[in-house]
Amino acid sequence: MDIQRRTTAKQTTVKLSGDITIYDASTAKEALLENVKGLDRKVLLNLEQIEELDTAGIQLLLMFQRLVHQMGGDLETVAVSESAAQVLQVLRCEQALNMKGSAQ
Repeated sequence: MDIQRRTTAKQTTVKLSGDITIYDASTAKEALLENVKGLDRKVLLNLEQIEELDTAGIQLLLMFQRLVHQMGGDLETVAVSESAAQVLQVLRCEQALNMKGSAQ
């Protein structure tokens, strides 16, 4: 999993790419914890380049969302790859991650 972070005057966009699976969980968790520092109050999570997502990856995304909220921020998932969207829909996680759109 790779992370790109872009901050503007109003928000921070965190763009994840690659796989977020049990095989990547340890390094992905460290990367997400490092990127939660210094976020704006509004955080946009972009998952449109996620190739594979499993339940371990969803747990990490929910942890990231919880940490953003604990810091007084609001996380909105604005773009989701088709493969990630399928997993999130089957497990009914769209609302928990405040999902607003998906890749077409």
